[in-house]
Amino acid sequence: MTTIAGCWLCSPISMGDQLPGSARGLLTVPGPRPAGETTTRPRVPDATRDTDSLRAARRDRALRAAAIAVIAPLGAWIIARWISAVNPVDFLVYRYAAVMALHGRDVYSGYIAGPRIGGQGLPYTYTPFALLALLPTALGTWHAAYDGWIVAAALAVAWAENAVVVRLIPLGSGTRRAAVLASALALTAFSTMFVNEVSFGQVNSLLMAACLADRFRPRQGRWARVVPPGVLIGIATAIKLTPGLFICYFLVTRQWRLARNSALSAAVCLLVAAFFYPGISDQFLTAVLWHLSSRVALSHGAFIGSGNQSVPGLLAAIGPWTGALRAPASVAAAAAGLWAARFCHRRGDELGAWLITAIAAQLASPVSWAHHWIWLAPAILLAALRAPTRAGRACAAVVTAMVIVGASPGEYALRSGPAWLFPLAAAQRECLIVAGVWCCAMFMIHATRYSAEPVPAELSG
Repeated sequence: MTTIAGCWLCSPISMGDQLPGSARGLLTVPGPRPAGETTTRPRVPDATRDTDSLRAARRDRALRAAAIAVIAPLGAWIIARWISAVNPVDFLVYRYAAVMALHGRDVYSGYIAGPRIGGQGLPYTYTPFALLALLPTALGTWHAAYDGWIVAAALAVAWAENAVVVRLIPLGSGTRRAAVLASALALTAFSTMFVNEVSFGQVNSLLMAACLADRFRPRQGRWARVVPPGVLIGIATAIKLTPGLFICYFLVTRQWRLARNSALSAAVCLLVAAFFYPGISDQFLTAVLWHLSSRVALSHGAFIGSGNQSVPGLLAAIGPWTGALRAPASVAAAAAGLWAARFCHRRGDELGAWLITAIAAQLASPVSWAHHWIWLAPAILLAALRAPTRAGRACAAVVTAMVIVGASPGEYALRSGPAWLFPLAAAQRECLIVAGVWCCAMFMIHATRYSAEPVPAELSG
């Protein structure tokens, strides 16, 4: 069949040749053509090509929309309904704290307690502006609000992965875009980042979507005039401080407009919060902010446990003697991440630079729980799609398996497994750190091999 097809493709029969009716369906090869006669194929009209492209684009959008609409909410529903340990305590803290602040009660002096939050309660660890941003969690019954919240979180992750897919896979690839997106969504639904994000009812996926929206949206036009680029990152920073590393990234890459807009929007959000909650804002800025890591860590045991996937947490797990090294190591992780992001930015890989910045924020933070690492969902997908060799794709598969398995088996193997298993167990215990560092390395390798013309700072910002 291959030989026949190759002969047909190489034969001099023109697409415009017509066979007699009696010989319709038969393939005859004409003799040599007269000298000077060409065998050009008829030109496909531009209108036909445009129609086919439009049809392919519509089909592609429909398939990707169907994958998102089915897989993303279904994954969140399975986690919330079928995993018996699910108790969305973080979501309930958002809900109760927003209501408490609305009624003039202090949310920082004690723990937030209420139905389904066991023991003495949990601390509120976010900014005063977050109390305003999280007011939608207080709408309706807690169960209905939680269901809507986790669907929004799943759709935010799906949107981020879809944005990666459409930028790396060309449109004329049949159903490959939809197939890759569906596979990525299914694998993400089983990852330890997403399971923790949904089961605790966390806000990280929505903050990630806000930050990436500032990356993907147009820099010009009506939308950019209404909400200037960088504003969404400023809002995310005003809710949770870790996205603030993006402002540092804008400064080191001289994207002055993005740095200005994000810093100003964060400041405006904090001023708005101070207007509505002056006492709470004063307490946050003068006391809570400087001891925030101890509130987030909950306890020393949690801080040194496998759940804390950060460089300071890793050092704390090694032993108490590393106490003096944690702050310098945190600064070094942030500085190394900014250097790597600047490296990618200067070579035209802006998406890789943004994801490196987000990963560096989790590495440098004193406490990074598994749900903080939701940024790995688009990061691993981007690194996997860019892998040029089988070895690179195999590494992507191993990293994906590690984040699906999670840190707990590594912790158990370290305590109870044989000595020869120690290196693998240690890597699995810090699986999210390993995955983040691997993604950063892949982005830098890609930027080195396939560097584009650097984008001027005045255009990129």
